[in-house]
Amino acid sequence: MPSVVRDIYEFGDFRLDTQDWILSRQKEPVPLTPKMFEMLLALVQRDGAVITKDELMTAVWPDSFVEEGNLTQTVFMLRKALGETSARPYIKTVPGRGYRFAVKVKKVSENGHAAIAEHVLAAEHPAADTSASLVASSEVSLVRPTPTGTARTTQTPEIPISVYYLDKKLWLLIASAFGMLLIAVSAGYLRRPGSGPQPQQPPRRMMLAVLPFQNLTGDATQEYFSDGMTEELISQMGNLDPQHLGIIARTSVMHYKNGQPPLDQIGRELGVQFVLEGSVRRDADKVRITAQLIQMKDQSHLWAHNYDRELGDVLLLQSDMAGAIAQEILAKISANAQPLAAQVSRVDPEEQDLYLRGRYHLGKGSEDEINKGIEYFRQAIEHSPRDARNYAALADSYLALSDYYLSPAATLELGKQAAMKALQLDDNLAETHVSLGAIRFLYDWDWPQAEKEFTQAVKLNPNSSDAHLWRGVFLAQMGRSDEGISEIKLAESLDPLSLAVHVNAGWVYYLARRDEQALQEWRKILDIDPHFAVTHASIWIAYVRQAEMGSVLSPPSSGDVDALQLAAITGRHAVSGNRAEAERLLSRLDSISKHRYVCPYEMATAHAVLGNKDKALDWLSRGLKERSGCMPDLKVDPRLDSLRSDPRFDTFLKRVGFQK
Repeated sequence: MPSVVRDIYEFGDFRLDTQDWILSRQKEPVPLTPKMFEMLLALVQRDGAVITKDELMTAVWPDSFVEEGNLTQTVFMLRKALGETSARPYIKTVPGRGYRFAVKVKKVSENGHAAIAEHVLAAEHPAADTSASLVASSEVSLVRPTPTGTARTTQTPEIPISVYYLDKKLWLLIASAFGMLLIAVSAGYLRRPGSGPQPQQPPRRMMLAVLPFQNLTGDATQEYFSDGMTEELISQMGNLDPQHLGIIARTSVMHYKNGQPPLDQIGRELGVQFVLEGSVRRDADKVRITAQLIQMKDQSHLWAHNYDRELGDVLLLQSDMAGAIAQEILAKISANAQPLAAQVSRVDPEEQDLYLRGRYHLGKGSEDEINKGIEYFRQAIEHSPRDARNYAALADSYLALSDYYLSPAATLELGKQAAMKALQLDDNLAETHVSLGAIRFLYDWDWPQAEKEFTQAVKLNPNSSDAHLWRGVFLAQMGRSDEGISEIKLAESLDPLSLAVHVNAGWVYYLARRDEQALQEWRKILDIDPHFAVTHASIWIAYVRQAEMGSVLSPPSSGDVDALQLAAITGRHAVSGNRAEAERLLSRLDSISKHRYVCPYEMATAHAVLGNKDKALDWLSRGLKERSGCMPDLKVDPRLDSLRSDPRFDTFLKRVGFQK
């Protein structure tokens, strides 16, 4: 019989035989499914060049329609089979493009019969240490089993090719032995002789960013759904093990929604060790989610999964995902990591849809969008009046409308009612305690109750950036600046790209009379978004000495006037000594206040800086009547120093709740 020449690829300790479809490592077969083998061959044949995701899917599934999740999961399994580690990567992810093989490959040709004989003999007549080699081989091909009931896969499971070389009983014996070995190691029963008990090291706190889930529905109007899934998963993961796992807040990760830089850049900007990428496809009341967990230091894939569920089971689906992902990360910290799961239940599909639509509009932040969100939350409550999430979101919405757009007296009473109802239904929602704490703080001027709510929110979810932010601002305005700064730093670590966090961090430093640190925080805002629109007038006052703010605090155009920004510009002119322009703008704001809400406190501070003491006190009196949300600033705001010697000012302090 004539010799058959076949292609052999060698890399590291591996040998890839393209004729017999065998991958071996030091002459021992490595179990691979057919699709894993085809993928490996496609990568190896590129010799280090990038192969796009589309090209790879065509090579592995040429006659089938599959989704990207199938590709991701096969890459994940192949990496496991190769025994990939951070020190020895085999497959590199090229963000936004595809993959490349990262190990030098040598192509050789040899007589086919000799190669076949070599591999058959290795399988049928193993050497004395074959069992140990096979255990090692099976170790790198193990894939964590899917928890019961968490997913329905669309592919028929494939049998690893090289398993056929093993006697079934021997394979089961090896697998069982290896499982017992893992249990023994995890439990700490196996140690080096004479090593004794090892001292326990304090666990590290890992940071994870859940990047915005891609909307694969093909319908742009479904963006609310993919964004909502991202936000809900962040919320659930934040509650699992906050001592060991920190979760970056929604506001920071949404910076990457419409364009994702390289993963290593994201890791640096957010200060994370792991990122979760995913996609959502929705068809009526069916949902498919594909997700993959990536370790930043080497961009290795640690975990990947597809989930198919009914819309009403979305919260259960998110709980499954959160627990599996957290478990994978926590295993990096401690071999004794305990199984984790959020406590959730099935929801009404239509209610879930309304809730996600409401969160989407609330997140946009404008007055019109917030009101759209309120309408969706009200509809969700009609469907499910016992779901605390809808009332909590309603409280958030009214809080967002207060001070910036509408009088607190017209909004925060409604917000308080919604928050109290949410707590009645479920007092374990951290976001409800944040909202109620903010209302106790800004509207009721009840300092003990406000602090109690903020403290409870932090206790329930130490990963809540909002809880730390609000608590930090509260403490600063109570005159407890060191405590406030400590909380603000925690908020920044959890939400590093949030403009609102940096705005308020600067304000906390300003109230502590640390102007230079306040300026540093506000410069970060311009670094993140040079075109940022002012969201709160008072925070810019310390910045007036800086020429760089001129373009941000420019006079508004004629027509529809943003009263908040106009108040900020008025304060800037007042502090910089441009009295005539400040007086002109104050007159304009006075006219505006007759037909829409203008924060009286901001008017008072501008008059105080200009030396108009009586007018300043008049506006503060109006602030008391309208329960301006800025009135708690009275105690420490440097702009009001010129009023502190007036007995009338002491009266204001007492009426707000401060004792001199």
